[in-house]
Amino acid sequence: MKILLQRVLIAPMIFFILMKLSLAGGIETSPTHLRISSEGPVAVLRVANTNTKPMTFQVQTYKWTQDGQTPTNKLIVTPPIFTVAPNKTQIIRFGFYKLKESNLQQTFRVSLKELPYKEGSSKKNKFSVKVLLDISIPLTVAPKGNIIKTLTAELFKKEDKLYFKVNNTGNVYVYFNKVTFEANGKTLSLDTHDNHVLAHQSREWVIPSKNLPKAKEFKVVMDNSFGDFQGNFKLGVVKDFTSK
Repeated sequence: MKILLQRVLIAPMIFFILMKLSLAGGIETSPTHLRISSEGPVAVLRVANTNTKPMTFQVQTYKWTQDGQTPTNKLIVTPPIFTVAPNKTQIIRFGFYKLKESNLQQTFRVSLKELPYKEGSSKKNKFSVKVLLDISIPLTVAPKGNIIKTLTAELFKKEDKLYFKVNNTGNVYVYFNKVTFEANGKTLSLDTHDNHVLAHQSREWVIPSKNLPKAKEFKVVMDNSFGDFQGNFKLGVVKDFTSK
């Protein structure tokens, strides 16, 4: 699972730029996916500081839905604000006041927001640029019973556009790295990296059909966290897939 990282560049006139990065500038977090269950009601996150200066973070928690994220106070975080000394590691624990199990996986995201570190008020630092990290990590609560990894997929046309739709019929989320379409000897790859479909939710992607030949049937290969699913698709026909 990829951790989403963001940097905020802040200048003296409250100017800032937000950009996504793949590395956390001297901060290492593990694990990359926090999990809670009735057998393991507490999740533990380790934050290591490999910088030469202390770094302070505030922890914020969000309910993660197919439409986005909304702040939540359902999770207990200890400590909610912390400072990590150079070459030291801080442990953060997550839990619930009362864990309510569900038939579907419950999904949250944990955000570690770096707080500004004052370098001093000397003139040489007046126009320096500060870099603030915002690290987002998924936290999930296991569903009751067995894990189910099933989905349906469909190719269809709507308003002269070709769509690929996935409906997650399982009880945990699935994420797609890539979907490949093949017809009449030509292949098209649809980059769906880091695209999640939560349990009992669906998602659609528009296929640039101008790059595909007209055909009655397409071979589709789906690289996803449930497994590598593939099959021959006819337009408008829904196909079922089950992880082995």
